[in-house]
Amino acid sequence: MMQLSGGIALAGMAGCIGRGDEEKDPGDANDKGSPKDEDDEKKRAKTGDDAPDFELETPDGEKVKLKPVEKPTVVMFVDVEKEAGRTHSEKLVDFHEKHGDYARVITVNSNLDASKDDVREFHGKYGGDWECAMGNLDTIGKYDVDAAVALRVIDEHGELVARLDAAVSASGIQMFLDAYAER
Repeated sequence: MMQLSGGIALAGMAGCIGRGDEEKDPGDANDKGSPKDEDDEKKRAKTGDDAPDFELETPDGEKVKLKPVEKPTVVMFVDVEKEAGRTHSEKLVDFHEKHGDYARVITVNSNLDASKDDVREFHGKYGGDWECAMGNLDTIGKYDVDAAVALRVIDEHGELVARLDAAVSASGIQMFLDAYAER
């Protein structure tokens, strides 16, 4: 089996992961955040940084916390009102069925205008049996999310090890997730 870093390198060679400097698809952007300024940029987590902790609320009022991180965690930020969110969430279901014992999965709604009912309905139709939370401006900003779908992978040590942003295909997401899990 490949080492974890080999899996990430494989996905990187395939052009599926980035460090946030790739061009984003403006048609896919989530414009619910605040404008980026120099101080704001310093607060945004980059690959290699410790992943910012969060405590978010589920649509049912429970709490979802990132830390402590005990196993690799895939956080999918998704706009529940976009078709891309539905398609890519279904790919995450496939990943979770294959690798659920190995990796924790969390879905975070990135559409701040979506209601708890919208998120609950989305997760019921397109999500899996993992945690789903309402996003907030602070968490979305710290993770530099400005697309309908964005994945962040955090290793078991709490480090942000990979990110996938914006205009990617569902098959690209599947390849990214499978390459990460191949260790």
